[in-house]
Amino acid sequence: MSRRTLSRRALLGSAAAAAGIAALPRTARAAISPSQRRFLFIYTTGGWDPTCVFAPLLGLDTVHTEPDAVEALAGNIPYVSSLARPSVDSFFTQYSSDLAVINGVYVPSISHGIALRLMTTGNISASGGDWPTRIGANQSDDFLIPHFLIGGPGYAGDYGMFVARASSESQLAGLTSGDILTNTDQPVVLPEPSASELIDAWLGTTTSARAVSAETPAQARLAEGFSTSLDRAGELKARSSDLSLSGGSAFSEQLQLGIEVLSRGISRCVTVNHPSRSALTAWDSHADNNRQQSELFEDLFSHLLDLQLALATTPGSVAATLAEEVVVVVLSEMGRTPLMNSSGGKDHWPYTSAMALGPGIIGGQVIGGFDNEEIGYRVDPNSGAIDESGILLGQETIGATLMEVAGMTSSESGYDGELLSAILA
Repeated sequence: MSRRTLSRRALLGSAAAAAGIAALPRTARAAISPSQRRFLFIYTTGGWDPTCVFAPLLGLDTVHTEPDAVEALAGNIPYVSSLARPSVDSFFTQYSSDLAVINGVYVPSISHGIALRLMTTGNISASGGDWPTRIGANQSDDFLIPHFLIGGPGYAGDYGMFVARASSESQLAGLTSGDILTNTDQPVVLPEPSASELIDAWLGTTTSARAVSAETPAQARLAEGFSTSLDRAGELKARSSDLSLSGGSAFSEQLQLGIEVLSRGISRCVTVNHPSRSALTAWDSHADNNRQQSELFEDLFSHLLDLQLALATTPGSVAATLAEEVVVVVLSEMGRTPLMNSSGGKDHWPYTSAMALGPGIIGGQVIGGFDNEEIGYRVDPNSGAIDESGILLGQETIGATLMEVAGMTSSESGYDGELLSAILA
């Protein structure tokens, strides 16, 4: 049985559901408010090569591309097609009208660590917090885990209370089940359920008393924060009996867990990493670029096809399906150099591409582009057209625009930079 079939079953729940979705008519998304939109961030860490899919810079001496690649057109979106990547063709054919491709995004670093921080937070400040954590924090009262970091990079900064990480090493699953008490140097026997209830009640009463008797504002905030965390822990424990908070490492397993927590209203934002949870340099193709990038893009887009099908058939929290609620954002922290190196690879390059689709996004368009040396053009932020007097698409603009999609004001987001209004619905 193929990986693709296994992935689809994992995401959709059954082969029958996967077969039935193809016959469903495409319907207009319901009108939900920006504050009700949720987000699935997908990071392809290591640096993808935009010339393999997003930037048809074919036939140039200044840019090395695959010899068998051709330019194709899906709706209004030109892209790079190859026989080795049928899933790319299928995805663009099916979802071009929903998709916004942003080309020529400038990230002023070719260091993985710095570029990852820039392309997740918009700056290198240790306190800033990444985009999904800030978006989740803005609606923190509505979600048990405002940002669920299932895989990939995370920079919570001052917003650490609003994010939880899922992994086999994470304490989250053990804390909710109580198993963390047995996984210590000196294991502790778990109390009986009746004793656990008494302990929880005592903690609640004690916390409330401390909040009332607090002598300083700082003490009151600490007591209130602990009380909130205690309430959330109890609710999460009750709701997680049939939910694996550690999940798996594979990309399909990350997506499956992400869809579950989004559908149940546990999280506003979910972050996953391709091709696996901890593969932070998988796309770093310093050798054998064409083969490595082609295989990764094919795998990524085959999963994106499965993801869109799953979103279209999974109930949402405020709309009929998650497809009407969830904005999917696909990013890589850098691109690859225009020319091959001596090992047939491509090295780090500060210009990259991004994709977004979902509620609040105007699809069917490509914003920006690359010149004949794979340097990003300046664009008019209102029209998205290439304009020498326009702005250079930087990570600050991407972050500010995403938080605008989330319904956040500049004072709430901490960003007062230029918005890419051309993609805002």
